[in-house]
Amino acid sequence: MIEKLIGVLIPPAAREEVLGDLRERCGDGARLLREAARVIPYVVASRIRRTTDAVVVLMQGLTLYTCFVLAALWMARPLLYTDWGFARLAIAPCIVLATVILADAYADPKKRPPLRAMAAPVLGMALAFAAQPVPRPLMIWGGLIGTLLVVMMRLAIPPLADRRQTARVPAYWQKLDLVSLKMDFGGARLMIAAAILLLLLISRWFRL
Repeated sequence: MIEKLIGVLIPPAAREEVLGDLRERCGDGARLLREAARVIPYVVASRIRRTTDAVVVLMQGLTLYTCFVLAALWMARPLLYTDWGFARLAIAPCIVLATVILADAYADPKKRPPLRAMAAPVLGMALAFAAQPVPRPLMIWGGLIGTLLVVMMRLAIPPLADRRQTARVPAYWQKLDLVSLKMDFGGARLMIAAAILLLLLISRWFRL
């Protein structure tokens, strides 16, 4: 039971090796728990370093934050003039980015479900909705548009865990051109149309 719990906390890409090493060194019981508590944070940090493209994460964060700022300018401008207005707008993007980074780190490289690029941002925004750091209309408009854009970015620039690893080559996003982006986005038209329809329904519901 303890070993299964520890296995859940270890990213799948390193689970077998780390569990085997812990089992050989510590056996079972309290010593195994202590060693796992010491080792697992380093394993997760190492996996994050391997699966996170800092430039892409920065682009996604700026995209999300810009969507919330624009939504605040449109719907709740007084919020921007409060002491912590801009900081509050950054809370939801930070929650989404943290969720995306951890989801990529814990992704199983042997399994590549087609909705992986979409699931992490949607889950992160759901957690941000639960926290609700800004008024609900801002969360709906800024969150929906920002999440849609981040999903589009992740479809165009797949997470590192889903790319073929090659040495000494330009970053994936540096090799993209307009033709490849057009091909990647071709299958996303239905999702974009659905998001636009949802926005219209929300605007009618809130009478904005």
